Amino acid sequence: MSNEEDQNITTDQVIPPKKTSKRMLFKTLIFLIVIAMIGYVVYYKFIDAMFESSVQEEQKMQHIQTAVTGLENMTQAQQKTLQTLTEDFNQVKQNMAANPLPNKDMWLAEEVRYLVKLADINLAFRQSVSQALILLKLADQNIRNVTDPGFVELRKALAADIMDLQSVQEVDTTGIYMHLLALNNKIDQLPLMNKPMMVSEQKQTTIPSENLPWWRKGLNQSLESLRKLVVVRYNSSDKIPLVPPDQQAYLYQNWHITLLHAMTALMQGNSDIYRSSLQQTITWINEYAMPDTPVVNAFLAELSQLQAVDIHPAIPKISRSLQAVDALTVS
Repeated sequence: MSNEEDQNITTDQVIPPKKTSKRMLFKTLIFLIVIAMIGYVVYYKFIDAMFESSVQEEQKMQHIQTAVTGLENMTQAQQKTLQTLTEDFNQVKQNMAANPLPNKDMWLAEEVRYLVKLADINLAFRQSVSQALILLKLADQNIRNVTDPGFVELRKALAADIMDLQSVQEVDTTGIYMHLLALNNKIDQLPLMNKPMMVSEQKQTTIPSENLPWWRKGLNQSLESLRKLVVVRYNSSDKIPLVPPDQQAYLYQNWHITLLHAMTALMQGNSDIYRSSLQQTITWINEYAMPDTPVVNAFLAELSQLQAVDIHPAIPKISRSLQAVDALTVS
């Protein structure tokens, strides 16, 4: 009996192994995996955002470098202009030293020659028709009361060149640049198409159900249920107008770049690149922006007006006045 009791006691004291520690370990492992996945996703998003920011900054630096190069070229042209004016001034001083007692007509000829040369420099380097007109009119006014036949021929040449310059419509480069800059600052406000374009449904003529047989009524009900479940839309264009939300920043950046190209071409007087850049911007906005909205329509209208402007019109030369004044001073 004692052995049986001992065996019963031993059997009752046997405790099954606990699985709590294994479950906790498994849950902890799953938790760590989830944390690692979340960290990987956050890190990937951070790297993508940093890459996008670096690309945008690099593009901005390229456009800044282009603008700086354009300003350097303009500075060099202005230095050449200043050098030419200095040489003309020195020439006048030499003529004064060689002729200590000149007559009045000779000095008028030298003064007119200086003004005509200055007008030619403004046309060649600055493309400034207004400044050239002011200089030529001033030269003509200075010799208005001179009766020498040589001055009469010079006045004819001045009148012809003044008429040619007055027919040229001067470009407001500063105003156009400010308009483009204002449009560039508003690009991010243009709404994009973030849902499919709705197609107007065609109204179908229906026959009153009470006049149909029972099998036709059932067929119509089945077709109506299918129409509610499946919607089919047809898009004749091969281009997909929808842009994913994570790609919209790149689309806006492309629009910024094309407008910056147009602004650079404006400063350089390149009509072809100016118009092609604006046309590319108009095409992209028509494809991806929300149509028939006041903001988009006003933006496109402004771009079309700027595209129609001839930023580099043909400027006539004042060769007749130059030849006449040179002939007068030589004689």
